[in-house]
Amino acid sequence: MTADESRDFGNDMNQILFINLITMLGSSAMQQMGKLVNPITKKTEINLESAQITIDMIAMLKDKTKGNLSDEENAVVADILSSLQMNYVETTKEETAKKTNDKTESKEDTKNTDDPDPDPTNTSEEQAEQKQPGLHNSYEQGPEE
Repeated sequence: MTADESRDFGNDMNQILFINLITMLGSSAMQQMGKLVNPITKKTEINLESAQITIDMIAMLKDKTKGNLSDEENAVVADILSSLQMNYVETTKEETAKKTNDKTESKEDTKNTDDPDPDPTNTSEEQAEQKQPGLHNSYEQGPEE
């Protein structure tokens, strides 16, 4: 193997390793956004903070390697980064909507458990009697004969 061939092999290997690194980071971010199943837990898990950090790492690598990448490497980084950013926005919107729905349902559940009689025309005495029937009037009747 000549020196030129050795250098070309080293460059090819570095290109393969770099693309593999970016792909691994991309897969990790997709897993962190719940788009891929965690191979260890066999569950989809969402950790948007970790996903954001992973996406930021890929963006940093893109900036730090600017001018030093082949066209293929640039294309891979750009494609993975844009795909991750779009998925991140989508997942963030979905999670925000879920939290909003959960809060709304939680408030409705609280209203329903606090007031078992949703009829606003009932007086507080009527409501108390419905909660504890028989106790409301027992003091009014006096002792039984």
